[in-house]
Amino acid sequence: MPTIQILPYVLSVFSYLIPICCILPFKLKLRQKVILFVILLINILIFLFNIIIGENIGYSRKIITFNCILFACYFIISTVLIVNIIKAHMDKVDMNVRQDSYNRLQEYTNQIENMYSSLRSFKHDYSNIMLSMSGYIEANDMEGLKNYFGAVASLIKKS
Repeated sequence: MPTIQILPYVLSVFSYLIPICCILPFKLKLRQKVILFVILLINILIFLFNIIIGENIGYSRKIITFNCILFACYFIISTVLIVNIIKAHMDKVDMNVRQDSYNRLQEYTNQIENMYSSLRSFKHDYSNIMLSMSGYIEANDMEGLKNYFGAVASLIKKS
């Protein structure tokens, strides 16, 4: 077979390598990369098998060249679809991670708000207790202060 007749086959096989280079930059798990490369390898083997059988059956050069072009187009389209599916899956995973992060932030914010509300309640109660005690001290009512302090202390022990 002359070199000129081999050129379409070489170009078709080269067109299989371009999509592989498009897949490599993705952050894929090893299992996903293996599956993709197996799919690509199977496509290349089917392509080569088709060319070899076509030559043995006696297809003309035009038919074999047309098959090469069809396989190259099929391979490019299937690779673009695979890449888009991978992108969509990675976007979905990223969205799930963001949603989970948002949910945890929302839960944390609710806990902080509850703690702040509890602190405000405590501050309000503490302020009232101090004002009451200062009233007893200003009136120099030590017996009333002792009774009030005992009542507040017993409430604290109960809770």
